[in-house]
Amino acid sequence: RVALDMLVDLLVAPESLLPHVRADLVSLAERVVTVLSMRTVNEVVDDETRINAVKSVQTERDEADRWEWPLTVVVSLTVIVSLIAMGFNLDSPDPESVGWVLLEVACTLVFIVEAAIKIRSWGWKYFRGDAAYWN
Repeated sequence: RVALDMLVDLLVAPESLLPHVRADLVSLAERVVTVLSMRTVNEVVDDETRINAVKSVQTERDEADRWEWPLTVVVSLTVIVSLIAMGFNLDSPDPESVGWVLLEVACTLVFIVEAAIKIRSWGWKYFRGDAAYWN
């Protein structure tokens, strides 16, 4: 509970009262001061909309980080395995053996799954965004 006089002090002179607020409530107190000092409902709505949009973007980024790094590691290892296999395949007496073909198919499947996951997550920005030249 906050006394009315403290609330008025917080609105009138927040810089003098904020140092006395508990550390875990400072951001909330600053937010109260900001919201209560706004002049119109539109400003309050705009501020809340912006904050929710930032939280939404951060949440999407966190979700992408969860799968993006492991996927990058798997794809990178697959590229290395594929390159090594191509090198050995050049000197192989039977380059069309079942083992080499299965390894090529497995590597190709990893690359197809990577593209499918990224297209599903990023949509067509995968081909048109900043990474368009890379992809």
